[in-house]
Amino acid sequence: MHPQVFRSSTTLQRGMVLIVSLIILVIVTLIAVTALRVTILEERMAGNTRDRQLAFEATEYALREAQDVLSAPVLPQFTSTGGSTGGYFSGLNTNPGGVGDIAYWSSTHNWAANSVAANKVAGVLSGQTQPRYVIEEYPAISCDGYSSKWPPPPPRNVYRVTARGTGRTADSVVILQIWYDRGCS
Repeated sequence: MHPQVFRSSTTLQRGMVLIVSLIILVIVTLIAVTALRVTILEERMAGNTRDRQLAFEATEYALREAQDVLSAPVLPQFTSTGGSTGGYFSGLNTNPGGVGDIAYWSSTHNWAANSVAANKVAGVLSGQTQPRYVIEEYPAISCDGYSSKWPPPPPRNVYRVTARGTGRTADSVVILQIWYDRGCS
């Protein structure tokens, strides 16, 4: 054997080790970068879910406050313009120009001017806008099933409550609706 042939073989092997090491280093770097991107994406998704949950809870607070208003013995005045506070409507058109109910509440209704701010949550929602609600009074309906011995009970009123809340960012908005029936007296 010639010592020179042996040396060239060793030199060739050392070059291959360097190339294989660089390939492994590139693969490990790609795996680390991908893991970092996945972690950042999951963190954003968790933050958006938390923000959406905060908006949902704020909206529920507004619904409960509106229910308290409707449970009171004396109701606020309902008008076509929203009453004195701008949030108590009678005969509200939620389909102007054929936009539809969902589109009306999402983008057409002026929440700042034509709604009531939920006061119960003041100070609770740090960093969030106060949730707001609108109460619509619907025409009274008769109470069925009364006895013919007694005079019929007065008609009962039904109300639709629409509430809107936001999370810590303005991108997270939740709108909920409930129907409220004061029942027959």
